[in-house]
Amino acid sequence: MVAFAEQSFGGLDVMVNNAGVHHLFKAALDLPDSEFDRMLNVNVKSALYAAKAAAPALRFRHGSICTVDSIGAVVIRPGAALYAASKNASISLTKSLALELAPEIRVNCVLPSDAEVGRRMKANVDILPMKRLCTGHDVAGAVAFLSSDDASFITGVALPVDGGRSAGGA
Repeated sequence: MVAFAEQSFGGLDVMVNNAGVHHLFKAALDLPDSEFDRMLNVNVKSALYAAKAAAPALRFRHGSICTVDSIGAVVIRPGAALYAASKNASISLTKSLALELAPEIRVNCVLPSDAEVGRRMKANVDILPMKRLCTGHDVAGAVAFLSSDDASFITGVALPVDGGRSAGGA
């Protein structure tokens, strides 16, 4: 993907990590190790490997990395312990990479809440202060901001895009 960006567009300015998996809501002690391994591989390791691949090209252009994590890392739900742990690991990776790659590369992440996927989930809308689910536009706007020159002094941030959920809304 890095070579494609360099060949097609003359370089790489922004890399967005947008991969994630969840497990069925189930107690952590009842889930097999393979489920935790799967979540760590997709939710954490993929972001690390993508950053490794992109860093040389991003460093050359003083670029930006932004990872799409989850508000579920910091607003915990019963039955989602392993997911929360993997997303917390991803936030820690973001903050560590921000320190290691500065000042040439800025590294941030966004923490969306429940998103519109097909049909609306009315039960979840009622617990959000903004009374609607997160949209792709909400997430894209936050990623675009963190990746822009307007955020040139922002690195190591985990930005909630959660309609107020992390403010105590649910």
